[in-house]
Amino acid sequence: MKPQPDLRGFLLALLACAPALAAPLPAVVDQVLQRHPDIQSSQALLDATKAQLRQTRSDFYPTFGLNYRQSDARDSQSGISIDRNTQRGNAVLRWNLFNGLTDSNRLRSAGFNRDAAVSDLDDAHERIALEVTEAYAELVRLRQRLELADALIKEYEALRVSVKQRVEAGRVSPADLDQIQSDLLRIRSQQSQLRGQLGGSEYRYRQLTGQTAANLSSPWLEAPENARDLVQLQNLLETESPRLRAGTQRVAARAAEISAARGVYWPSLDLELNHRLYANITPAAVSDTERSSQLSLNIEIPLGGKTFARVDETVERKKAAQAALDTLQLKLSGDLGALYQELAEARAIQPELVERVETTSRVYHAYRLQFDAGKRSLLDVASTQNERFAALGDVIDNRNLQLVDQARLLSMIGKLRHSLRVGYHDSPLAAPKNEQQVDASPDLTAQDAGPFKASLIPSPRLPRQIRQ
Repeated sequence: MKPQPDLRGFLLALLACAPALAAPLPAVVDQVLQRHPDIQSSQALLDATKAQLRQTRSDFYPTFGLNYRQSDARDSQSGISIDRNTQRGNAVLRWNLFNGLTDSNRLRSAGFNRDAAVSDLDDAHERIALEVTEAYAELVRLRQRLELADALIKEYEALRVSVKQRVEAGRVSPADLDQIQSDLLRIRSQQSQLRGQLGGSEYRYRQLTGQTAANLSSPWLEAPENARDLVQLQNLLETESPRLRAGTQRVAARAAEISAARGVYWPSLDLELNHRLYANITPAAVSDTERSSQLSLNIEIPLGGKTFARVDETVERKKAAQAALDTLQLKLSGDLGALYQELAEARAIQPELVERVETTSRVYHAYRLQFDAGKRSLLDVASTQNERFAALGDVIDNRNLQLVDQARLLSMIGKLRHSLRVGYHDSPLAAPKNEQQVDASPDLTAQDAGPFKASLIPSPRLPRQIRQ
């Protein structure tokens, strides 16, 4: 009978065998954000809104123009026909002094559109960071599950050798050997499916990051202190979410467009200065204008209701933008609540999942001893063995679920990139709830187990309401 290793020592030894050169998640995210086409597109749209803002601001300045005209004409002067050549040059300065605040409201609208584009760029960064995080976490999960399947196959092969010896000695039925072979085929089939899923995930990861999926670490995220309960998250969603902020700014831009459209109702006051620079008329006319200045006050009302229709259009567009914002706010609020509850349940059940691993390990070890003594059937041993590895797999999946849900919550409130900088660490380690000696595997040493055992580690510093 082999000595039963301490679970915490087993985990520490296993983590020490992890790759020394790992690709941490924050570094991968930063590299992807520097070259992802969605980021480039959002940046280009932001630059376009800045250019539009400059265009609108230029409406406040006067326009200056030079014109030159040359003409040949046959004039009649005192009953005599004269061929006259005329050459004139003018300088014109036009300045709109008042147009019902149309330009001011267009400038406000352009400013809100620029702010919305800034928020869209921020949202694109958060969205791509989440996409990379999910791809990274899925690769880690699949590799841990695949190593778990490899370990299970190794134990079944060791068990088959033991059963074969007993069959040859006439101690057990040959049907037990067939049962072991059937279980091995089933596990290898599952292993093949995992390899296929892993291959697809690695390909998507390479397409997304431009890197090979090598030396990945086991990621973990801690939420900021002000984002750990549902009320805090809802408040941050209202104030910090890039998507909601962009929607609010677009509603403000549509409201400014309504005021700009209504500005057409007001008269337009324009100042125009026209200065004659050059005049050469051959032969000279009896009289001509050499210098002039003109001040005009114009009011134009388009017929057919164009102005009123334009105001109606901007009003409806503002209503549509507000409805879209309300819909988005309702959806994000609902998604945030659902994610929070799912994360809370995953955190609450994690200690029990770890305890289940310890319990099934003890049961499996006891059944192996009883099987050797002829008091347990092979079916009992195989069943407990499958249960133990299923428990390990549930811990792996639970830890991955916590990581992904935490990342999604942080992305919704615009804090994922910040948390990757200040709240990220690899392979969080905490001691088990008790120091009870358990058998991690009578046939599996720490060196053979692979990094899937890191998934047994409970996450540290849970929020108060979750711990309670």
